[in-house]
Amino acid sequence: MSRFFEPKDLSISGLFKNDDPIYKIPNYQRPYSWEDEQVDALWDDIYESYDSNKSSGDESNYFIGSIIVVKTDKPKIYDVVDGQQRLTTLMILFRAIQALYPKVNEDINSDEMPDVVKSKLINSCIFNDNESKRLTFYTDEKHGNAFTEKIINNNNFTDIQKPYKIHGVEDRFENTAYIFIQKLKKIEDEIGEFVNYLFNKVMIIKIVCKDPNFAIKLFQVLNNRGLDLSQADLIKAYLISTIKVDEHKNTFIASWRSIETKLDSTDISFNDLFTYQLHYLKASNPKKSLNQELEEAFKSKDANTIIIETDKLSKLYADLYSSRNKELYGFWYLPWDIWKSIYLTIKLVNHREADPLLREIQRFFYLFWIAGNTFSAVKQTSYNLIGSIKDGKSMQEIQNTLETKLQEEEIVKKAKEKLVSNDFYSKKWAKPILCLLEYSYLEEADFIECDKKLQLEHILPQKFFQRDGWLHINKDDGEKHLNSLGNLTLLSGAKNPEAQNYPFPQKLSIYEGKGRNGTKNKGWTQYRMTQNIVKMFKDQSEPMWDTRKIVERGDSLLTELFALFKIETY
Repeated sequence: MSRFFEPKDLSISGLFKNDDPIYKIPNYQRPYSWEDEQVDALWDDIYESYDSNKSSGDESNYFIGSIIVVKTDKPKIYDVVDGQQRLTTLMILFRAIQALYPKVNEDINSDEMPDVVKSKLINSCIFNDNESKRLTFYTDEKHGNAFTEKIINNNNFTDIQKPYKIHGVEDRFENTAYIFIQKLKKIEDEIGEFVNYLFNKVMIIKIVCKDPNFAIKLFQVLNNRGLDLSQADLIKAYLISTIKVDEHKNTFIASWRSIETKLDSTDISFNDLFTYQLHYLKASNPKKSLNQELEEAFKSKDANTIIIETDKLSKLYADLYSSRNKELYGFWYLPWDIWKSIYLTIKLVNHREADPLLREIQRFFYLFWIAGNTFSAVKQTSYNLIGSIKDGKSMQEIQNTLETKLQEEEIVKKAKEKLVSNDFYSKKWAKPILCLLEYSYLEEADFIECDKKLQLEHILPQKFFQRDGWLHINKDDGEKHLNSLGNLTLLSGAKNPEAQNYPFPQKLSIYEGKGRNGTKNKGWTQYRMTQNIVKMFKDQSEPMWDTRKIVERGDSLLTELFALFKIETY
């Protein structure tokens, strides 16, 4: 055992009960930040593992990662260096189970089934024998108070509603609670088995350090990008072990290095490439780790044949990464990488209707994203898509399947509501949507990076009511339309601060590259949609921007978006 740290494999119940621990989240940690995507991913990992074990009769454990803690000068109290987001989320899950199912497994005899999990054990994972909370917050007193009030001591926990907007930590606590409440309600018939699995079979590695400085260094090492190839290294070792002739091993290693060279000029690792290959081979949700799944998939194949197939995949991906096809640009903004597996499958099978099929798939993903969904909502359909493409189904057959999914969940209706709302600016897809519009104005286009250099410009400034030149706009009316689509356009990072809160004529001059006084010659803004605003007012001596113009422009842009996403306008 190291004198610096001690790793322990613990079940979830062991994590919160063994040695009677209390976990402190210290003040240098960032506040709770998980939103729908991360919470859904954790739930899916746990539930799918439970469901797989149940259907196969497999009794194996499922690991959900590690936490790093430091012993404090008080017995049994630990500072959390890494893992605070996961610990907080698990604690909210415990409270959701406790609130929804206070009598879970109470009819099961503990003598006959010693590992059965009942409410008493769940409560002991939330509080110790002295009624002290197992998890305490020192990040901010308000955060700790909110967690106690909204989660731990909330007698109306099951009535928690999804926050309309997530503004801070308190909203994130409630949002996570709401997600778990909805998911747990759906598995009422199997809640006892699920709870037993969660507390007994889901494992986590607890790394206990004695020195806080060492703990932080360890955290940095474990999160170093250089470790990203660990799964790929295991796969490489397995494949090499199957090769008996040294000459063939040399061929394999040369091919491997060639692939690494190709990947160096892209945005992915060997791990990612193997993930896409696994998706192609299985066309289903993986149940085990990447290297375990691929070992099974590669069992009956020659290692050098496999690496040739992997090399082909790497070439296709390198071509995709360097492509200047503007119809593919929209995919890169999506929050879900599964599209890459689907794209590569289309190319591997050389689908005869690749281009229209890709357009339909991009539309499908965007509508689900705009409607407010996470990957969980499209996961199974994505794997089914890969299977359908491999089976040679036509574009029309696949389109019908996607359309059925959209209709069943009223996705088009929900997406339309989000697009027409006056809160367009706050959405994570706002920049990508405007980029898609920008591409539609151009025959050829360079890819637009959705980074900090790209700004969403408010034509009517956010502080318009404090500025000369905007006093003609009623404060309430202006604030109503301020963040709507019609008041937003694209600007580079350099021009956005320059435009700031100036009167509209000066903004037009800045958009045109002349500076606010019209004395510069920096050149037009590069974005066609912003150039179009200047052209709208080209012949007007006193151009004026008001809420009527915002609504008119918004309606025009919505018409273009509805055509782009094939949304009916009635």
